[in-house]
Amino acid sequence: MNKTNDYQKLDNKLSNQLIHIWLWGLIGTNVLFITVIYLGNHTKIKNFLKYDLWGYFLKEKQLEEEEITSYHETGHTLIALLYPENFQVPYVTIKRTQRTLGHTSCKVLKSDPKTETLLNFGGTAAENILAKNHQMKRLQVGKGSGSDHNSAKHNLNKFSPYPQKDFNDFLQKTEHLLQNNKDALDEISRKLLIKKLYLKKI
Repeated sequence: MNKTNDYQKLDNKLSNQLIHIWLWGLIGTNVLFITVIYLGNHTKIKNFLKYDLWGYFLKEKQLEEEEITSYHETGHTLIALLYPENFQVPYVTIKRTQRTLGHTSCKVLKSDPKTETLLNFGGTAAENILAKNHQMKRLQVGKGSGSDHNSAKHNLNKFSPYPQKDFNDFLQKTEHLLQNNKDALDEISRKLLIKKLYLKKI
């Protein structure tokens, strides 16, 4: 009788140990799973914690056509504002016509093919920034920039011995200028989106 009780106690003890091992294994698996998820998404988690919720989700939002147009035209406008000795902007608009979705009117005060090339690339460079922030599709970038790119090629041919190579170099340089002035780019674009038209002064 005592032996039977001893066997039962031993059996219960082993069962409890197995349950404890199983529970700890389950906890360990969950911890590992959570760690893998965190490591795979730590950048997004950091961004989520660093910025306000609205700003975080806005960054991931795909923009509408008019919003993209506003950013595009602001790209041209901001480059012009960065070179006030070369350019003056009488007006910029995102009021669509039969031919265009928007337009930046830019008066050249001092001719310089290099700065004019930067101006030509302002719209596409701004779209590149949106695409990198997942706010527009990469394949859409530059789709409406045919005339801008033709003007850029024309200006590059005036000073560059390697216009094809410098095409990409100047596009990257323009994007870098806009990234360095991203707050102004965002602010002007927001105002243009509301007002649709700016005259003389931004």
